[in-house]
Amino acid sequence: MTVFADMAAALIAVGYGTAIGTDIFAYKFPGHPLIAYLILPYGGRGPDYCDQRTALDHPGFQVQVRHTTKSTAESRAEGIRAAFDLREIAGYVMCKTTRSHAVDLTSPEDEALGVGRFSVDFELMKVR
Repeated sequence: MTVFADMAAALIAVGYGTAIGTDIFAYKFPGHPLIAYLILPYGGRGPDYCDQRTALDHPGFQVQVRHTTKSTAESRAEGIRAAFDLREIAGYVMCKTTRSHAVDLTSPEDEALGVGRFSVDFELMKVR
């Protein structure tokens, strides 16, 4: 599976979102629903080489939470951070947060829609 599919399944498993394309999206939020989750996979940092045959890859991803109540967007982002941090998720050796708190990404466009948006960033570890 891909980082997006793996993390979407992990979000659903801990009670955030219901299905890809319903309220969980990749790369860009659609106009609706206003209450939704976005997963942005990215390259992460370079691998660690343990020996000549073993490497640990560190792909990264960001989860953004959009909600009609800004405080709820923040608390759900913090809930996701707590649920994923220092956990083994979807076959990855470990998932860890790369920031100490959710980041407010609410833009003027979000405010015009009547939503707040927060993000949390993670690094995964997987044996290659």
